[in-house]
Amino acid sequence: MKNDRGLTLFEIIVALLVVGILSAVIVSRISSTSVYDLKSQTEIIKSHIRYAQARAMNSTMTWGIRFDTTTSYFLYNDGDFNNKMMLPGETSDTVTLPGNITTNIPSGKTRIYSFDSWGRPCTNKAATKLQDKNNGYRQLKIQFSDLPDEKIRITDNTGFIQ
Repeated sequence: MKNDRGLTLFEIIVALLVVGILSAVIVSRISSTSVYDLKSQTEIIKSHIRYAQARAMNSTMTWGIRFDTTTSYFLYNDGDFNNKMMLPGETSDTVTLPGNITTNIPSGKTRIYSFDSWGRPCTNKAATKLQDKNNGYRQLKIQFSDLPDEKIRITDNTGFIQ
């Protein structure tokens, strides 16, 4: 005869394992949503900067991105900030960052990333002053509340964006 009045040790371990796996999945999805939002927005900004670089390399005009505040930026060409252009995938000529996402640009300041015909990063709207280690433009930090910063780095001379 067999005693059927309880659970075996194996059944208890399997039940605890299933509960543990489900808990881990639920907690990770809840806590990582804002991390994914920050990473996605960082990749979008990188693609916009790369777009400006590609346009500059394929034309005789200067192309660049100007960050006006900690929460918005726009694409311009021909060294003229009034000549705003639409970025791919956007519905307005000025891109506003969503929610609590901001940049490390001080309030009231602007930052310009322009490119010459070789794709080299410059720090003025006419793309005549090459970016270098002394002007501090190499790195743009994208921030979201209390999460670690995401960084966009633009390499001097080559214009490599990482």
